[in-house]
Amino acid sequence: MIDFGTGVYLRSPKLTDLNRMFDGRNDPRNWQWFRQHTCLNYDNHLEWYSKVIKDSSVEMLLAFDSSDTCLAVMGLTSIDRVNSRAEISYYEVRNEVGLEPIRTLVRHAFVNQNLNQVWAEIFDGSPYRSKFESLDFELDGTLRDFYFRNGKYINAHRYSLIRSWEDEC
Repeated sequence: MIDFGTGVYLRSPKLTDLNRMFDGRNDPRNWQWFRQHTCLNYDNHLEWYSKVIKDSSVEMLLAFDSSDTCLAVMGLTSIDRVNSRAEISYYEVRNEVGLEPIRTLVRHAFVNQNLNQVWAEIFDGSPYRSKFESLDFELDGTLRDFYFRNGKYINAHRYSLIRSWEDEC
């Protein structure tokens, strides 16, 4: 369990969490912001999970509040130990989730994983964009017309945060 005493803690998913994760991944409010642009069937989801738990470049986590309510599914993916960076994967399974799950994941990446940079790819229109901006993630660049969604091309934006952020927490 990862707990910095902020009212949100993170833990690795268990088999009993797979249904919650599956439902969240297939919720149209979420999957429209994923690179994978269609719903998954449960067999695909199980196959994904069995690969992820063995992959040292991925750390999937669930965020819970102090009453043990699951707030979000998140993780560090494409963990690059040589260059000390990772991509953030994030989606919410509850409404009105604040900034603390992302803040806790970032703190974990910098303090526990000793990474120097975390980054996220965020599509035009994503409700998560403002959350990352609120946490001082900086826009590194825009990939124009990068994904095709709902009959049109959309931009993808890369945001990142450098380790010095932890000193300001």
